[in-house]
Amino acid sequence: MSKVTYGYNTDGYTEEATPTFLNRKYIRKHKKNVLQETFVYDNNNNLPEKEFYKYNNNGKLLEAKYYSSSGALLSNLNYEFDSQDNQTLYERYKNGNLETRWKYQYTKFDGYGNWIQRINFLDLDNGYWYIEERKIEYYE
Repeated sequence: MSKVTYGYNTDGYTEEATPTFLNRKYIRKHKKNVLQETFVYDNNNNLPEKEFYKYNNNGKLLEAKYYSSSGALLSNLNYEFDSQDNQTLYERYKNGNLETRWKYQYTKFDGYGNWIQRINFLDLDNGYWYIEERKIEYYE
């Protein structure tokens, strides 16, 4: 059975999750309800991975960094957003090398200002792209 416990303080809270199917323990530290860092432990209580997160003023994730127990940077994710908080860039680096870069161009919006169509570009050598559409149902 999986177990999740929470500890609260004036700054935020700590969440400890032990999903039995993963054989790992995750300790996630939140500050003002925003995830700041995650520590991943194995069955022997060793710390094989640490994760740290950085956000913009609107609470959008800008960067996630993943470190080994020795402090070596394993991978990092970078995000960029436009003035309406639509994601315009996603980059994934592994061992310091760019592995994936997606760019997003928004082409249609609904009456509430939410995007309903965008073009996704895989910005590496192959020039792959596709159009993504979404339908949002609003309830009163």
